[in-house]
Amino acid sequence: MNTHFPCKRISEDGYELWLRYVPAAHPALTEYRAALTYIVVEGTSATLQTARDELAFALPCLLGTSVPLAGTAGRGALVAGTPHSSPLIAALDLGADLARARDEGFPPAVRAARFTAALSAADPGWL
Repeated sequence: MNTHFPCKRISEDGYELWLRYVPAAHPALTEYRAALTYIVVEGTSATLQTARDELAFALPCLLGTSVPLAGTAGRGALVAGTPHSSPLIAALDLGADLARARDEGFPPAVRAARFTAALSAADPGWL
């Protein structure tokens, strides 16, 4: 693993036990790296900003490569948000899937033509 990424928090605590980002050792790691080259979070709520920070910390640890934040989405983007905060996610028309997940649910990521969407019906789904 590239030690350039600060994947180890200073001390182990309850957070570490819950969200430990061990580098992925999966046959599809090359595919994951190609599919998730940067992060776009559409939304300004405190919850989505926390999600942005967590994704910016976790993805480089899991993938062993840089995954920067960006402002616009295209091929290789992981777009995070809700249908209310993100025009891109709203355009995916996932109403039935999101209704099953409810406000606190988090349906599986969706591969759109140009990007991967990580979404929830509402902000609480990101917690």
